[in-house]
Amino acid sequence: MQFKIIKILPILLACVAAPSVHAQPRSAEAAFRSINDQARQAFGSGNFAEALRLSTEARSVAERRLGRTHRLTFQAMNDIAVIHYLQGDYAAALPLALEASAGLERVAGPNDPETLNALANLGQLFFQQRQYEDAEPLLRRVYGARERVLGLDHVQTLESLLELAIFLNRVSRLPELTAELERGLAAARTKYGEDSNQARDLTDALAASRRTPTPQTAGS
Repeated sequence: MQFKIIKILPILLACVAAPSVHAQPRSAEAAFRSINDQARQAFGSGNFAEALRLSTEARSVAERRLGRTHRLTFQAMNDIAVIHYLQGDYAAALPLALEASAGLERVAGPNDPETLNALANLGQLFFQQRQYEDAEPLLRRVYGARERVLGLDHVQTLESLLELAIFLNRVSRLPELTAELERGLAAARTKYGEDSNQARDLTDALAASRRTPTPQTAGS
């Protein structure tokens, strides 16, 4: 699961797990998926209390049967962090988001989709808590990695670009991103069409970047 700054709504991402050659881990992963699917359904319907209960159960299954450092354990931690965040419990969300992102980076790699989701969530959590110096490098890193791995016109890359634009707008530095927004808008128009949500959102962000004075010229 990934929460978005743009509309403060989550994106639900399917669980990605590599097949196992052992019967027990494969059975454990199936059990995890079954509970995780139920958690996503509850999450999608807005029943956060049930989603939290099920995600916590999924984490318990992963820890008990796959291990404390398995990628699915860290994925469940990230899901729980998202739910806490959306319930306004930042104190509960932050340590889970930190552990999930670090753990996924170790076991799945820095460019794995789940790792990037967790890093994006952590960056957004820092952003919402006004920890801007911690948020910016994460938002930039996720955008750059998604462009390299997925391509500029991928929906997640464009979302990362918009999230970075929102951050820079908050700190009065949006014009820094004008060239990137122009590139992203061209890619969105080509792949999704002029009237797509992606193109409309990027058009708005680009217009804002062009009318926002830079810190050097503001008030001059």
